[in-house]
Amino acid sequence: MVETHKKNEKLSLRLVGAISASLRVLLLGSKFIFMLALARTTSPATIGVYTLTVTVVTILIYVIGAEVHTYTTREIIGSGCRNEKAQHIQNHICFVLTGFLLCLPVAWVTLIWLKIFEQLTFTLFALVLLGEVLCQEFGRYLIAMSQPVSSNVLQLLRGAAWMPFAVWLLYSSDWDAVDVVLAMWSIGCIIAIIFGIYRLRSCFCKRFSFSMSWLKHAVNNSSRYFIVVLLVQVQTFADRFIIQYNMGEHSVGLFAFYQSFANTIQGFVLTGVISILMPRLLAAVKNNSLQEVRNISQRMLKASLGVAAFVSAALLLGMPSLLKLVGRESYGVIFNLFPWLLLGNILTIAGQIPHLQLYAQRSDALLMRISMILVPLGVVLNLIAIQTFGLAGVVAVFVIVAALQAIVKTYYARRLFVQQALKPQTVFE
Repeated sequence: MVETHKKNEKLSLRLVGAISASLRVLLLGSKFIFMLALARTTSPATIGVYTLTVTVVTILIYVIGAEVHTYTTREIIGSGCRNEKAQHIQNHICFVLTGFLLCLPVAWVTLIWLKIFEQLTFTLFALVLLGEVLCQEFGRYLIAMSQPVSSNVLQLLRGAAWMPFAVWLLYSSDWDAVDVVLAMWSIGCIIAIIFGIYRLRSCFCKRFSFSMSWLKHAVNNSSRYFIVVLLVQVQTFADRFIIQYNMGEHSVGLFAFYQSFANTIQGFVLTGVISILMPRLLAAVKNNSLQEVRNISQRMLKASLGVAAFVSAALLLGMPSLLKLVGRESYGVIFNLFPWLLLGNILTIAGQIPHLQLYAQRSDALLMRISMILVPLGVVLNLIAIQTFGLAGVVAVFVIVAALQAIVKTYYARRLFVQQALKPQTVFE
């Protein structure tokens, strides 16, 4: 009877994992097709404005959230009763809503500085920003409440379900392309939020007052990793701002077109490898199993690089056909940079595995110091390289910094492993 129950439980977990992975792949595929449709129906300059808008939203999400979710989700998982979970969720939502209101003037100034404020409707932008922030947090709550399929459904509604309607409007109407996308995107977020509230409805049955002591504990627990994550976002997206400032949105659009496809490598690795092995890595660290940590890390690295190499080869071989499908010669001008973007993403993944290992072992201070050195270095190199080499310089800096990240983080991850091996009684303190 017990064995039958265990078999059913394993089957259920596999089914949940398969459904979740399928939803993530569908999300990635939808974004892939949407970028092709956008490139076919609009100009590189429009894609540039859309890309910069997405970039500002993405960075502000992390600014608003301040990585407080790292405290909230741990407390939700560790809470023994529904009221405690509800109190954490409601406090966190109040924190996020306050952060959103405080960030609106920052968003206003940023869009003006990027010279794209007049090319979109700020109200729609604000709706998207609010929707994205809430959707991201609701998705995390659902995972913490052991509802991974619901979390992935929410992400699909938020990130892709609206895209076919946006493409249809782009083809059939004369409305401004960026506003069409923002309007459909905001509707997708609203539907996703309604779905999230429904799935978490038991946490909203009773109203709790906001707790300042909760805020103090949350901020203290997340402050270091917030700096790490914010610097990672700067490293990821600073090149787009630098290109916009020096070359304009047309060049941003050309660069972002290829970058969006190259970045799918990381999406497939996250879906097919990291999301599966990361919980096992965290469990091994928690259980002080040093050899298991090493085995899982090596397995994660090999599998990630294997997936990355396969996806890169497929993209490189398929890109000429995709360019013919888009039917715009301007994109072919910088095709020679695409293989280097793929290489940069592979190196980024090579650095992400030791990063996750250091994160699992709570080396937040070390990760912060590494980021505080390498991220400003990348920004400075970009500012210098773009003046002489244009987009080729930006891509070269991306590859160089990704390689440096991989080397440095691998070195420290291995050094930490050796230190722990020499102190078997005090591993993962």
